[in-house]
Amino acid sequence: MPLSRMLFNRAAIAAALLVMLTPRLAHAAEMTKVKFSLDWTVGASTAAYILARDRGYFAEEGVDVSIDPGKGGSSFVERLVGGVYDIAVGDMTPYIQYLGNNPDDDTMRAVYVASNESPYAFISLSKNGINKPADIMGKKIASAAFAATRAAWPVFAKVNNLSETGATWQLVDPAVRGAMLVQGSADLVAGFTTDVPLFAHLGVAPDQFSLIKYKDYGVQFYSNTLVASRSFIGQKPKAVAAFVRAANRGLKALIEDPEAAIAAVKKANPLIDESTERQILDILLRDVIVTPETRKNGLGAVTIPRLSAQVDEIASTMQLRSKPPLDRVFTPDFLPAEADRQIH
Repeated sequence: MPLSRMLFNRAAIAAALLVMLTPRLAHAAEMTKVKFSLDWTVGASTAAYILARDRGYFAEEGVDVSIDPGKGGSSFVERLVGGVYDIAVGDMTPYIQYLGNNPDDDTMRAVYVASNESPYAFISLSKNGINKPADIMGKKIASAAFAATRAAWPVFAKVNNLSETGATWQLVDPAVRGAMLVQGSADLVAGFTTDVPLFAHLGVAPDQFSLIKYKDYGVQFYSNTLVASRSFIGQKPKAVAAFVRAANRGLKALIEDPEAAIAAVKKANPLIDESTERQILDILLRDVIVTPETRKNGLGAVTIPRLSAQVDEIASTMQLRSKPPLDRVFTPDFLPAEADRQIH
């Protein structure tokens, strides 16, 4: 083959390859990096985001998401305020507390509610006979210092006509709460309904625990929520919407295929016990994520009367400096279309 023709063929092939690769290269160049913080370690409660990443939902939406574990409590708020993270997930109560105590700080907005109900609960042994709010008075409660259940205690006490100082709070490492309960050095544990499967290794069968759920006694709070930094919203609003769309797909996929969600979590965190995490996920799906409200209105949204009541209760009972306006607490601007948020 003449040299000139060989060179022509090579040039043609190179040109053709360039044409084929250009869309991919352009897509890669358009990907927006998003630093995302979980509220806790990788497990059942954070499975939707791991699933969204592994199934390529984030990538399909044009966002390159890095996911970091959290440290519980209000740590996700601190991470957003510090400007290190663009979006974080965490509990609505400490988020509202921060807004109320820092009225001049306009650094963040909630954009999607992942947990329509809170998992806040007091857990006791059935033999202790603690089955209703009044039974808590005079008892010893083991709690982590940063526990959302403890943070919301003043609201629970007020709603149920209890003395806020009528129980003794023992602030301990969260890992020892269950042992304290079983050994009798605490009468109750302040935690989540999802703690029960975690206590199984202590030799107590699940049906030997009794629970007092906040949501059953007048405290129907929105819980885990996606919160975006205001600077990221201002600079890259399309990326915020893209992230939320992908996260919503991840949550729907988790509802439709819990086994796949646990498999994704196990791949990301090999140290988890799959059976325990599946039990936790079942509780979350039953009590927290799939609710009458989400079946009616779809995932991610809030109702104004309910959010307003939550803000009012937190602001007054926890004696915040101010009551944050609802439009500073939550914006619906980044929610996917209602049809895409419906549970089938």
